[in-house]
Amino acid sequence: MISENSIRNFSPDDIDNFFTAFKNIVNEDIYYINTTPPSLEMVRSWCERNIEKNMIHVIMSNDCQLAGSCDIYQREHEGAPHIGVLAIFVVKEFRGNGIATKLMQEVLIRAKSRGIEKIELEVLANNHGAIHCYKKFGFFQEGKRQNAKKLKDGSYVDALLMAKFL
Repeated sequence: MISENSIRNFSPDDIDNFFTAFKNIVNEDIYYINTTPPSLEMVRSWCERNIEKNMIHVIMSNDCQLAGSCDIYQREHEGAPHIGVLAIFVVKEFRGNGIATKLMQEVLIRAKSRGIEKIELEVLANNHGAIHCYKKFGFFQEGKRQNAKKLKDGSYVDALLMAKFL
């Protein structure tokens, strides 16, 4: 069982569980743009860099399994540090329980407190649950990348570019 109190900052101790959960999301081949999971070393490097830079990254978990993760990193190029890029996932067996909503609430509060003015994200057009969640939080579609992902069956899925001003 996952409780709202289980939202906490991501830590180095979470990297292995994060990797396992993320790998499983990618392997579903439905909702994530990549078709091949990154290596544990790549994920570890990315996570350690985000921890070192004090990026916003929260997770929900029970005693032994990560249920969901949400992070926002600030764009680092000149003229864009006011923009944060959001990434979120909920592990399959925990979907439909409001975890994404709770994670989003938390990271948006933290982003605003850090002076981030705009949040951007990319979502596959077939991920209706995620799109519904984003719209509930006031995200709007800014653009679309047509045929952004080719599925195993040979069909294509567009990627929607969404944003929200804080």
